[in-house]
Amino acid sequence: MREQLRVLLVEDSPTQANVISKMIERQGGKPTLAKTGDQALKFVQSEYFDLMLVDLTLGKENSVQYISYFREARPEAVVAAMTAGDWDPTEELHYARTAGAQFALKKPFSEQEVADLLTDTRMMLETQTRRMHVLVVDDSRTQRKMVARDLRDAECRVSTAESVSEAVERLGYSDVDTVVMDIFMPGTDGIQGIQIVRDVWPKVGVVAISAGLGQEIKFDAALSEAEKIGADKCLPKPFNASQIRNAVRSAAGVRANLKGIAPLKAA
Repeated sequence: MREQLRVLLVEDSPTQANVISKMIERQGGKPTLAKTGDQALKFVQSEYFDLMLVDLTLGKENSVQYISYFREARPEAVVAAMTAGDWDPTEELHYARTAGAQFALKKPFSEQEVADLLTDTRMMLETQTRRMHVLVVDDSRTQRKMVARDLRDAECRVSTAESVSEAVERLGYSDVDTVVMDIFMPGTDGIQGIQIVRDVWPKVGVVAISAGLGQEIKFDAALSEAEKIGADKCLPKPFNASQIRNAVRSAAGVRANLKGIAPLKAA
């Protein structure tokens, strides 16, 4: 795969442009900054870029319109939209994706998210596929890390959330293929979380996981309830790397067309 990616960063904030540019450079990209949509168009018309990373709001200007221009001028390039997330981004992100954006990032985002974006950009340019994106939702930090590690080893892109509310926020702007949802969590539990996913994101696969709730609720009863409301696969804890990978693959296949998604690496 190509080493250095040419990245057009469309961002009007000098501070954010500086921070994001440095993250791109550290992850093997070569950023070019455009402060306005018109300036970005001039760059696109005269230069080649592998990735165009576009802030959806440039001052008072809505930059969604430029995404379709970028896609028409450079159909081979990857386009990602950025949003600050201090407003409901659902409609704008819908238009951005309709215009041709393949990815979305919520500000402030981590360097790991930039690394993931550049990795998937390289894959899409070389193989026309991207990694499967899995969101792991569990209030146990240890469990989140374990599942995330097993899935990253299978060459998945992994995001994590410690609550249903955090998961719903991420689902609103991310291109998630499958959610791994623990059933028993403080606040909104996983059963309610699965119902939200089924109602709002019907094409997202769901893997329900549970160890039960002591002597009160056995794991088989909890997982049976999860299956009734729409979980595609259910796994009792503890499970191994092969089991979670197979469950994620199966759940994604039930809900969505896996064309364009790279196969998971076997355990």
